[in-house]
Amino acid sequence: MRAGVPFPGVSELRWTKTAIGARVDQLAGEHQGDAFVVAVRQFSEQLDDRERIVLQDVLMARANLRSRIADAAQERRTSGWMRRMLEGNIGRRRPPSPRR
Repeated sequence: MRAGVPFPGVSELRWTKTAIGARVDQLAGEHQGDAFVVAVRQFSEQLDDRERIVLQDVLMARANLRSRIADAAQERRTSGWMRRMLEGNIGRRRPPSPRR
């Protein structure tokens, strides 16, 4: 009998990408900073090599998403209405357009 398999004839459980992503989200909700890193490391010890690669892919996708969200928020802060508001130009009347 292999370690981790409770009964003979029962195959070992496999983690899907969706399940790994859900577990990462759960760990992120429960832990922050270094505690999150430790929790993910402990989780990764339960996985086989293929599943660890999937975990790495999930973590990189989450990091990339957070980076894109931060970039979009920064762009929004520095452009358009928000920029005018921060510069104090909001509420100022625009010069009238020329009449035909």
